[in-house]
Amino acid sequence: MMEAQTARMQIPEPQDVTTGATPLLDVRGVSMRYHASGGAMLTALADVNLTVAAGEFVALVGPSGCGKSTLLALVAGLEEPAAGTIALHGDAGARRLGRAGYMPQRDLLLPWRRALDNATAGLEAQGVSRRVARQRAHAIFADFGLDGFERAYPSTLSGGMRQRVAFARTVLAGGDLLLLDEPFGALDALTRAGLQRWLLDVWERLKMSCLLVTHDVEEALLLADRIYVLSPRPGHVQLERRVPLARPRQPEMLAQPDILALKAELLAALSEGMEVNGTPMVADRRMEAAQ
Repeated sequence: MMEAQTARMQIPEPQDVTTGATPLLDVRGVSMRYHASGGAMLTALADVNLTVAAGEFVALVGPSGCGKSTLLALVAGLEEPAAGTIALHGDAGARRLGRAGYMPQRDLLLPWRRALDNATAGLEAQGVSRRVARQRAHAIFADFGLDGFERAYPSTLSGGMRQRVAFARTVLAGGDLLLLDEPFGALDALTRAGLQRWLLDVWERLKMSCLLVTHDVEEALLLADRIYVLSPRPGHVQLERRVPLARPRQPEMLAQPDILALKAELLAALSEGMEVNGTPMVADRRMEAAQ
């Protein structure tokens, strides 16, 4: 029982990102290329640089197909970049797979497992016994708004509840870095707004580092400390901005004049990227021609 209680808050305290401390995540000069149909090479990312400090919430926005999800997969260790380095805690040579909690766009809950056992799936895959994994999951279910739903099957849960189960699974299985790939993109507007407020509350209590992929600029402004804007494919960082909002945050804070101005700048950067590079296919052809 003691293990279940202490497992909840073994999270490092956040650091001031202005101190120059080694970032928890440091992506340097990362590029990624794939073999497309017909044997052609497709450049998904080109010379991407970004950092996430301990306890920091960073958002990555960009148009569809710009390589946002590819970058998360690289950070998670599911793939290796064609060029550049990805360092966790300053170590670019360490194995990344399993060191970050990765939540893909779909919840991927197993329909034959109840909610509690879905939340333990990542821990069990790491070799944690089912009994201990259940203890750890049960200890955080109330914090995730899932108390009383431990025995529910995914088919009986709403979309928002399913995402909470998936998020609990991510937190339990990951280290001190969360990688969230448009976790609310498939939800209706009302459910999405509620889960954004819920995520703010959970993150502010856990203080884990987070890299969120989203196409929603307002979501990025509400949640993040810093925002990176990626260009159309091949994705590269064309703008980085800090969000000057105190925490805790409320949606009405997005109506502040300085935040409205920042939103306009971010949207302009997205539009400029489309105007300069054209469609993702045109952008990629220009990159290929330049190599």
